[in-house]
Amino acid sequence: MFEISLAKIVSETNNLDLIGSDRIVSGFSSIVNADLHSIVWIKNYSFLHQLKNRNAVVLTEDCNVAEELRDQTSVLLAKSSSRFIVAQIHTVFFKKQDSFSKNYADEWRSNGFEIGDYAFIGPKVQLGQGTVVGPNVSLIDKVVISNNCIIQPNTVIGIKGLGLEWSGSHYLEFPQLGSVIIGTHSEIGPLSTIRKGALVDTTIGNHVMIGSLCNIGHNVTIGNAAILTSSICVSGSVSIGERVFLGVGSTIKNKVTIGDSATVGQGCVVVKDVAPNKTVVGNPARVL
Repeated sequence: MFEISLAKIVSETNNLDLIGSDRIVSGFSSIVNADLHSIVWIKNYSFLHQLKNRNAVVLTEDCNVAEELRDQTSVLLAKSSSRFIVAQIHTVFFKKQDSFSKNYADEWRSNGFEIGDYAFIGPKVQLGQGTVVGPNVSLIDKVVISNNCIIQPNTVIGIKGLGLEWSGSHYLEFPQLGSVIIGTHSEIGPLSTIRKGALVDTTIGNHVMIGSLCNIGHNVTIGNAAILTSSICVSGSVSIGERVFLGVGSTIKNKVTIGDSATVGQGCVVVKDVAPNKTVVGNPARVL
């Protein structure tokens, strides 16, 4: 585990002030899992209500957040882009690579689970009863799969997303701290990728069907009984409602919301929100 003082972080990071006392921290945490020795990024005041543990160190660029918390905890106040500074601190002080050194697939097999040949299962994986993991599947990190799911061959779940910030000479990695949570009776098709969340979880509901060659970005939420056919790209922080149908080869821009029971046509490029019960087609998507 990494352990470093806030004072050292501030001394080696430009455009950052420490408000409050120094303490030892071990890395970044999501806003819902914060503890005394973690740093939480709160970009602005609208997110402050989500912080349940006000003993955690907060990094923000919002002076109103800093003012409200100054008598409760230590605050790292950014004088430039706080997202860039989060990536800088993570890369310099806390970055670690995904570990592939220990495969727990045989332990799951010994507990009666059906795990295909050459599957990789990392240490922070939970599988529900009746779930089947196909050959060559990789469940990398922080993956929770509920009961009676099927993970088809050559699929990767729990890999890091491309959360990057440009430093002027190289890329800095934004921390990827969330999990992938998959509900009951869902099926993930072959050769698909589901990326773990950054500061929140990537969440897939119950009875969701995802076909082959799909990419699900970090922080995506997919509602119950949604169908994603094949060769679909869902960018980061997209919200897909219940019973949504995504046609073959469709692409969803980051941070778009698709309402319940909407239909997205084959090859459609969705760049703005889709209302519930609507059908969209084309590039860019338009309502029929």
